Amino acid sequence: MHSLEDIKRIAVVGNAGSGKSTVGRKLHQLLHLPLYHLEQYFWKAGWVHPDRDAYKIIHHELCDRNEWMIEGINVSLWDHRMSQAQAIVILKIPCLLCMWRIIKRTILYYAAETPASPPGCHERISPEFFKFLKWMWDFEAKYNAKGTELIEQYGATKQIYVLHLQKEIDAFIRNVSDETVS
Repeated sequence: MHSLEDIKRIAVVGNAGSGKSTVGRKLHQLLHLPLYHLEQYFWKAGWVHPDRDAYKIIHHELCDRNEWMIEGINVSLWDHRMSQAQAIVILKIPCLLCMWRIIKRTILYYAAETPASPPGCHERISPEFFKFLKWMWDFEAKYNAKGTELIEQYGATKQIYVLHLQKEIDAFIRNVSDETVS
């Protein structure tokens, strides 16, 4: 297996609040690959849903580039992204921790944008926020099979990293950092 330093297309996927944006940012700093936060391309100002066909075109254009690190969910488009990726980082963090991180992020950035937010999408507590928490809570049950399918489909041809705990994420980042220094 190649070190991640030799990889030019990395997909970071996982539940909301699992740490995709943070992992993406840290890997970007180490590997200097262009970083794309899918939320910034998906949502319109005020958390308005995009035209799905237009978003799919943008998504595929990002995935078809020579170098990238793409972090985000958009499970319906995983197939194209994963087929283009050389490495896949899957964050399978416990739901309670994901929920805590989402609530913490909402409080810390209340009425403001997070570093990965699309322009005009401020953190807020609203009925949609509680629907989002429910969607996050149901994510594993709904999409766990898709993650397993990814591993089975691409395990022999791509580098796949499945991280379950924050200490595993920290060790993974340290290993990548050690690779880039040597």
